[in-house]
Amino acid sequence: MGALISFACSAHDVLLAALSWTVWAAAAMLLLSSAARARVSAWAAELDGSAGRRADLAALTAAGAVTLWFLFQKAMQYRGFQLPLDSTIIVNTAANLLSGRGLACVVDGSPNVLSVHFAFFVPVFLSPVLICAKSPLSLLLIQSAAVSSTGLAAFLLTRRKTGSAFAGLVAMGLTYSHVSFHQLSAASLENSVFGPALFLWGLLLWDGGRRWGGGALWALALTTREQFPFTLAGLGLYHALTSSRPGRRRLAEGAAIVFGSAVLWYLEMRLVGSYADALNAHYWKLYSHFGASKEDVLRTVLTRPDRLLLHAAWPPARLLPLGLLLAGTAFLPLAGPAGLAALLAASAHHLLQRQYQFDLQNSAYTFGPLLFASACGLGALARQGRLRGRGRVWLAAAALTAGGWSLRGATRVLHAELGVPYVNAAPALADLVPDDASVWADEYIGCRLSARPQLKLLFEATLPSRFDVMLFRPEYVLIDKGTLLFLPPPDRTRIVGFLAREGYAKAGEAGSLVLLKDPQAPRTGPSPALTLPGEPADAPRVTPYLARIMDSEPGRRGLESYPPDLRYQPESAEQELRFAQVLAARELPALAVPHARRATSLRPRLAVGHSILAVSLAAAGDADGASAEYRAALAIQPDSVPTLANFGNHLLRSGKAQEALECFDRAVALDPALPALQADRGVVLLHLGLKDRARGAFETALMFDPGNAVARQNLPLTAGAPAPPPR
Repeated sequence: MGALISFACSAHDVLLAALSWTVWAAAAMLLLSSAARARVSAWAAELDGSAGRRADLAALTAAGAVTLWFLFQKAMQYRGFQLPLDSTIIVNTAANLLSGRGLACVVDGSPNVLSVHFAFFVPVFLSPVLICAKSPLSLLLIQSAAVSSTGLAAFLLTRRKTGSAFAGLVAMGLTYSHVSFHQLSAASLENSVFGPALFLWGLLLWDGGRRWGGGALWALALTTREQFPFTLAGLGLYHALTSSRPGRRRLAEGAAIVFGSAVLWYLEMRLVGSYADALNAHYWKLYSHFGASKEDVLRTVLTRPDRLLLHAAWPPARLLPLGLLLAGTAFLPLAGPAGLAALLAASAHHLLQRQYQFDLQNSAYTFGPLLFASACGLGALARQGRLRGRGRVWLAAAALTAGGWSLRGATRVLHAELGVPYVNAAPALADLVPDDASVWADEYIGCRLSARPQLKLLFEATLPSRFDVMLFRPEYVLIDKGTLLFLPPPDRTRIVGFLAREGYAKAGEAGSLVLLKDPQAPRTGPSPALTLPGEPADAPRVTPYLARIMDSEPGRRGLESYPPDLRYQPESAEQELRFAQVLAARELPALAVPHARRATSLRPRLAVGHSILAVSLAAAGDADGASAEYRAALAIQPDSVPTLANFGNHLLRSGKAQEALECFDRAVALDPALPALQADRGVVLLHLGLKDRARGAFETALMFDPGNAVARQNLPLTAGAPAPPPR
């Protein structure tokens, strides 16, 4: 499976590169060759004059090929254990709904997912799929097919608005090359990702006279996220600007749609905020520049629309993310003002945030309206007679140029470095876990086990913020051994201490993974609730238990020099780095250095890898090697404040105070409000005899943190005492 995933990843990269250069070459030929222009013009005229049969066949073939390819990519993403928390949350919610627990999500500790977002399309309408196909892969494939269908929808919508099959194929090509399409194809399982397909197919049904069908799809789209009413408001603006009804009636209907959309959004947000444990407080923080509270923000929206417009458009650089989206469509929406207005309305919730970007599932809220606006732009060009003769040629050249540019920046579905520890080891261990058993699992294994009501995830760096909410005693724990090592000490004591106290034993292991089983398993019915207060008596149990977990034949043969509780064999660059940090914290720098070196050889462009290697080398006594690795880290990421600070302290310990000051000056320029940074800079200034400047640095540190120990201890030394030794 690992080889197949690697092939899929490489093949996709090669395909995107080849397509981008090919379409750019085609665009160049159109611009430079009159024969090529004549051929394309004749072909376009033939397509438009063939009653649509050849164009339909071409569109169906292209849509089928794209769909099959991305279904394959999504399957590899699942089999490669490259789907993080979001997918697990959605499937676990669906499993809880099927088991009669409503919209609860145990993974996320949410008694009702409506306390987070007004989003329940997958759990409510697609959960029956899990009855027939227990694997989450079935839901992922449905999502991938829905995203891929947007290209065919764009073809049909554009052909309807322009009367040109050729223009429809151009719109289809722009859809499949657009960065948003690739971002949505790569996204985790998410309610909002279904929004563009539901919107576009609903629009096609509505325009085709099947208004009940279109309205039903839009009603489903409302359940994908609370942002969809903005899209409906955009349709209201479009109706007000383009409807053939008499002027006043047209404006009244458009205003009614906009007002109704606003009411829908308000009611959705009221419902989400009505839960005592509402988790969406961050939503209003995105608009804190319009008011300190939700009420203040809404008051500004209603009474100061001028502030909204000014914030959305000024400074002009704020429009750059939207401009990049438009560039991927050859700026076609600009040709149809009504469609552009609909797009801007649909994007309002992004444009009004302090900062925004259209990445992964965030692009779902604009991608459908963007394709609609492109179709409207092409329709306007067709009405102006600009899609005849040479007009078709220049349209093709512009679309090919934009498509090639978009493909160069397309998001990849698969990543060679993700899921490495799990691909070969996890499937066999996951198969040992009964379908109805309660489980704790690593984050990236979680999706494979998510079609069950009781599941909790463990992250490598820390426990999830709501891990203790709706916590239960697991029947099985499927985890990478390194996760138990990498947890912060208090969390490690809680988790490992509990497993040791309750006698969880190995039920299987493969690679760096281990499957632990509760001695009381299997149970009938749900597992009992659990609290993990972190009992002091558990601390002595941690090291002996870890030694038993880490014990394996390969470890006994190859890791004799390691402490028994640290006989761990990492399988990815990230695991190598974390393990190097664990070894360094245990004051074993000589053991840490080889792991950090392996990480940098696997991921040479990973700046944090060089930084961790530098720390390990310095602790092992290789000052010159540490300096070289710090410089390598800064060559990759020159604005890394932690790396600059660590390098500065290293240079000071090496007797290079002037170079250390240069590092701290750069770091302070990047983050002047960091107290520890100001304090360490003050120590360097003391060593250089610059006591007045040192006093200023210490006073600045104390201004931000009155309890800063380094500043408090060293501030008196600026009066005349010798500088302290380097830390």
